[in-house]
Amino acid sequence: MKASQNPNFQKARQLMESLHFDAALPLLLSLYQDENYSEDMELGFQLVHCLKKLGKHQKGIEIGLNLAQSPEVWPLINQNTAWCIYFEHFKNSYALSQEAALNWLQTIDKICPHAPGLHPIVFSLFSYLAQHKELDSQFVLSLCEFIKPEYLDVNPDKGLKSDRYFPSDYEKYMSFKAKALFDQGEYQNCFELCQELFDRNMELVNKVWILRRQALSAANMKKHELALQLYDQVLQEKQDWFIKYEMAQSYFALFEYSKAQSYCLQAANDRGPNQLKIKVWELLAKIFFTTQQYENAVLMLKLCASIRQNQGWKIPIELKRDLDSYNIRLEGLPSENELLSEFWQKNPGFKTGKIKQASRGSQTDDNKLYNGTILSLLGHNMAGFIASEDNNYYFNCKDCLLPANQIVPGTKVVFQLKKSFDHKKQRESVKAVKIRGAD
Repeated sequence: MKASQNPNFQKARQLMESLHFDAALPLLLSLYQDENYSEDMELGFQLVHCLKKLGKHQKGIEIGLNLAQSPEVWPLINQNTAWCIYFEHFKNSYALSQEAALNWLQTIDKICPHAPGLHPIVFSLFSYLAQHKELDSQFVLSLCEFIKPEYLDVNPDKGLKSDRYFPSDYEKYMSFKAKALFDQGEYQNCFELCQELFDRNMELVNKVWILRRQALSAANMKKHELALQLYDQVLQEKQDWFIKYEMAQSYFALFEYSKAQSYCLQAANDRGPNQLKIKVWELLAKIFFTTQQYENAVLMLKLCASIRQNQGWKIPIELKRDLDSYNIRLEGLPSENELLSEFWQKNPGFKTGKIKQASRGSQTDDNKLYNGTILSLLGHNMAGFIASEDNNYYFNCKDCLLPANQIVPGTKVVFQLKKSFDHKKQRESVKAVKIRGAD
């Protein structure tokens, strides 16, 4: 006799139809424990469905997986079992290990492969990826193989409020995969995947962030002109400081130091914790050194070191080398707030938003020629001083365009001036360059 002919089964069905699942469950469990009905698929479906409705997902998984071993198992049993796996293990999956997640996804895929419509494997995967940002990118890409993107809905999900929309399943899937490709260093594949989204002409909820991912990929492929074209579109909708910083990086790579400084200073002015902007201060230091704004560059070095010390971060070798070369000691550094206050006070135009553009400039401040006399040489005979009118100018012998036997005190010379930095006094200065004998 089939379970459907049993009075208790019929009573259980009536109770479930009136939503009294808690009253129906004991009747169904009693029938399932009867050997005559243990492989009855209609009973099995109703039992797993009832367990899912009551939130008894672990029991539903146990019974559902047992029934799944039968070649006669109903697809609806497998589907309900897969949903039980989602609710039990993936809806709140913060404690779920990678190995366990993979095993459960493989189980869902085995009993209920991805098909069109709402599907437990899609919910399970998206939930797990959203709750585990730390996952290795290669592992994420392997998990994405459980999904057939052609089955995913391309229409944005409407939230509880009529004016709020969420990314479609297709957009979510492509975004997860694009991020994993980017983290893998597969920038060309990431760029092309993002382009696939745009080529579909579908409504994208997070279009601006997909554009940014494309721009980052282009920049990492050293296609900085293309990256900046994409960033211009991003900046129309989002003006976050990190976007301006990324634009500054591309301009710096293109040797457009004026624009690099402008965008970097805009990022510095925008709201955000100083420690999160550590890369901004580091880039500003590079820009200032490159454009011979030495006092500002040294302030940025000190600021980077102070922030890292305060946060307990390691001092990178490159930063340590730069600090040593400018005689900056880590002990007794001013606080980051003190250093920033000094920086803004010295450069009020930077703070007000009227950002002074750094010049790509030439090596010398101007082409003016000065007359002077070599005053003295230092002990190592590799540098010295030139007297000119009421000033003495430091020079390196390598900047002299005259025979070595003429680089001696008393020689009349003409020269130009170039911005420099006095390491000992920790301030900007000028030095003599392009030194040649006077006619």
